[in-house]
Amino acid sequence: MKLDLRSNKVKVLRTEGIIPGVVYGKGIESTPIQLPYKTFLSTLSEYGLTRTFPVSLGRKKHIVYFKDIHRDPYNIH
Repeated sequence: MKLDLRSNKVKVLRTEGIIPGVVYGKGIESTPIQLPYKTFLSTLSEYGLTRTFPVSLGRKKHIVYFKDIHRDPYNIH
């Protein structure tokens, strides 16, 4: 799966059907990303919430997994 750097504000991305996210971890600088909703759904159905999968971000490749998914972005605690 190919990820893009986040190019716009989160609210604008969501209205365009794009999912915002963050890639972070040991040896990786925290990087805001975006991906189309259909790509997110197909990746989620293929790998689920517990398996790792490869992504490319620019020229670098990483092995990632979904750590936390916010299903209702307007839910205020």
